[in-house]
Amino acid sequence: MACARAGHSVLEEVIACVHYRFLLCLDEAALSNVGVCCRSLACIAAEEGLWQRLVMCQNRLATSRFLGAFSPEAREVASDDVRPGVAACRFEPGASATDLELINWRDMCRQLNMSMAEAPWAYELCEDGCSAALWTELTDDAAIPSAPSSAAQGSNNVVLASQSPHLFWIGGDRMLGIAGGYSPDVVGGASLHPLREVYQLDLPNASGHGSRLTRPDLLVRRLDCGTAGGKLPHGHPSMNGAASDFDPHRKTIFFFGGGAPHSDVTNATTALRLDGWEGESPSAIWQQITTHGSVESGQVPSARQGLKGTVFNDEFVIFGGRMLGGRCTNEVWSLDLSPDTGASESTDLSWRPLECDGQSPSPRVWHGACQLVHGQWFIYGGSTWQFEEPDQPHDFRTLFILHLAERRWSSVHHAPGPEPPWAVAAALVPLGCCQLLLLGGTLPHKLGSQGLNAHSLRQWRTWYSRLDEPFVFDLRTKKWNQHHAAVAATSQDLEQHVAEVYLRSHFPACFIPHRRSVIAFGGSRYFTGEYFNDVLELQLPSCKHGPRAALLGEGRRQESRQPLCAAFQAPAALPRHLQVADGREASLTRGFLGRLRGMLQDGIINQEQFDMMRTEGRDQQHWHLHSDSFRQPIDGRTLFSLFGSKPSALQLQRTTPSTVAMADKKKLTQAELLELLSPPPFNQKKCVPPDAVIQTSPEERWWRSDSPRLPGDEFPDVPVQKGSNPSLSATAGSKGHGLRSGPVCFQTTSQTGCGTAAHFKMEEGVPPVISGFSGHFPGKQGANIIGATFDKSYTESLSHTISLGK
Repeated sequence: MACARAGHSVLEEVIACVHYRFLLCLDEAALSNVGVCCRSLACIAAEEGLWQRLVMCQNRLATSRFLGAFSPEAREVASDDVRPGVAACRFEPGASATDLELINWRDMCRQLNMSMAEAPWAYELCEDGCSAALWTELTDDAAIPSAPSSAAQGSNNVVLASQSPHLFWIGGDRMLGIAGGYSPDVVGGASLHPLREVYQLDLPNASGHGSRLTRPDLLVRRLDCGTAGGKLPHGHPSMNGAASDFDPHRKTIFFFGGGAPHSDVTNATTALRLDGWEGESPSAIWQQITTHGSVESGQVPSARQGLKGTVFNDEFVIFGGRMLGGRCTNEVWSLDLSPDTGASESTDLSWRPLECDGQSPSPRVWHGACQLVHGQWFIYGGSTWQFEEPDQPHDFRTLFILHLAERRWSSVHHAPGPEPPWAVAAALVPLGCCQLLLLGGTLPHKLGSQGLNAHSLRQWRTWYSRLDEPFVFDLRTKKWNQHHAAVAATSQDLEQHVAEVYLRSHFPACFIPHRRSVIAFGGSRYFTGEYFNDVLELQLPSCKHGPRAALLGEGRRQESRQPLCAAFQAPAALPRHLQVADGREASLTRGFLGRLRGMLQDGIINQEQFDMMRTEGRDQQHWHLHSDSFRQPIDGRTLFSLFGSKPSALQLQRTTPSTVAMADKKKLTQAELLELLSPPPFNQKKCVPPDAVIQTSPEERWWRSDSPRLPGDEFPDVPVQKGSNPSLSATAGSKGHGLRSGPVCFQTTSQTGCGTAAHFKMEEGVPPVISGFSGHFPGKQGANIIGATFDKSYTESLSHTISLGK
């Protein structure tokens, strides 16, 4: 023992060991009060090694998350050979050993104890209309993208993020970001184009430590993560709505699912292995995870998206999501990680469904989730993606907890007071171990029964929660409070800037303790067709009462308070990039630029077109569209095609206010534009719209609808009448060749029955044969064809087979 120094007797050493073992049975609060009556206990309680051992015994994973996965102290915590008295240093990538600060393990124990931890964001009244909390923009998506490069690794200040990216704090000022996807449609969209770029993000370091150089700007480095031997040519199949979490012990990020609910949902399980992130040359490699069993056998979760996942001990747990077709689920599955060693070789792992006690949340998609200390996984919000408030009571505004070790659900009954909105695709971020931060989110139930159209689109500001007015839940008082944060000064009108930049959903966020700040990455406004490729930082205020925790950054001082943005006063209007419908010139917004950047990445538009629109937006000039193909009303997809796939039909003309009037005669009228924008690009309601036109089949043929026919068709799609020629019937069955005729030589299967050669009709008397085939077996595969009897098909097939001598 460190306190049993030279000159102490053996008895004193034994007593010290007994005291040491005894102290390990206490929690942080009790351990802080020992030593009042016993000097020996006080001596032992002062040892940093004791507090380090206490951290190990309680929650290694939470400690690694709090310190940064690649930090020396996290490696000490992950090891079973932690010796009392061994000091560890705060992790700073690229820093020398002499520049590092020692970790205060006693303070670490306090920050992991809910009753003793300092609240990172204390409540402010903001009665003077100012706040010390501040949003800053580390990148604003204004940089010019470089041309696609085949280099393994590139470094610039361009980052792609868009909808549903993924963000992970590695340690120090280093993060890893993975781009999500975007829809090229003007508004909304049924499918998302994946981006899949992987980035190393080194946050600005304005202060520096020791001899390290100051880094004033965000450093972005794109990583080449391989293809897993061709199994993952683009990494994980789709990041949109995929479950993911970082396992700091295995240095691995695990992924499951993702995609778009009406096109390409996946149930792939993959891993991104990290190496060398404590130095200047980090790397990441994709790996396909092989899982046992199948979906049909109930051993593997089915394809889904919009779900969440978390790593706990040796498990990767997932919850919720939306299946192909739109059905939501509240299933809980667990991937056993115990066979996984963190190596890059292929690993076989096993999924299993978890049966949890207690009242589980209802089925949902795009919910917020985060894991706090001691294996508590919090779930809030989400929905079944409906456009109206449910008629029945729902639990989407209830805060649920899944106690991972106990396999038990519980819910939090919060104290009276303000309550956050019912948010979908919001970011739920743990602030230490005693607070939860709810950021952003969308409110699709505000759209109404008519869904997305030109009229409802004017209310877009009410469909999203403001990032500068987040809610914080205090786990000690069980109470929600609405906080306020100022926005860094900008040359743009403050209200307009907040509306266009700080209203978003579908983005990740991470709390970085030593910076005392929250980093947000990308996001989207799906309903207005805007996607963000920026990095934002929310700097929290400093502690106003008592000493500051050693592991938490200082924060912004109270004297640096800045004015807040008041409630929106502007009248309802279309987004600026769509305001041509109101007789105004369209303006380039950051979200619209983000969509164009995705289209540039996919090759839908070229660099020249992108630069023209981006430069005009930067120069505060106008741009507008005029095209000869605009004579008839067109839908949103056609408008999108004019942006990229038909550059000859579209002219992007650079103008100034003095030349706008000259081009008015070439532009669409307001009525034409309103008609263009009115049809919803994609109706996502599950029921038949009230204004739908319903057509029924003829009474004589109720089992199927009419087939489309050309004018003058000789064979109308009508029921067979008595006395008619059965050979002309569309459902005469499989009768063999020569018993049917049609308008062309090639016949359909419903006319001839199954068999490749019988689908081509030669002149009369010539058997329908094709070179290389043995001919047609009448009815051989026609037993299940509508209109054919099994006996007749079987008899003819058998007789034909006998005649061939087979």
